[in-house]
Amino acid sequence: SSPNPTGQNTAPAVPPEFAGGRKPKVNGKGGLLWALLVGVAGYYCGRVELYKTMFDIQTYKEILAFQQGADLSTLSAVRAERNVARHRASKAVMVVISAVIGGVCAYGGMWLLDALGVF
Repeated sequence: SSPNPTGQNTAPAVPPEFAGGRKPKVNGKGGLLWALLVGVAGYYCGRVELYKTMFDIQTYKEILAFQQGADLSTLSAVRAERNVARHRASKAVMVVISAVIGGVCAYGGMWLLDALGVF
């Protein structure tokens, strides 16, 4: 057979019964559930960060002392143990590791979609 001179695809559309019987489902319930979950999680994450900023809480020991209702002298003793340089370095390492994990997941997802023939 010769190619179509117009360059357009003239192949007939495949009926749904030959495409595995799956029909695309489009509804807003999943999106609403996701938006609700992200909204609630974001609200509480913001509250935690606000408390951490207001009370200068950075380490797990400080969080535990704050939750147990420790007085300011106890909190200041725990803060004195804080190693600022190590804390900043650990944050930088966490950022790099998160970026690497995100890149690997994105690359793996694209590889999987390509292997499945989606693209």
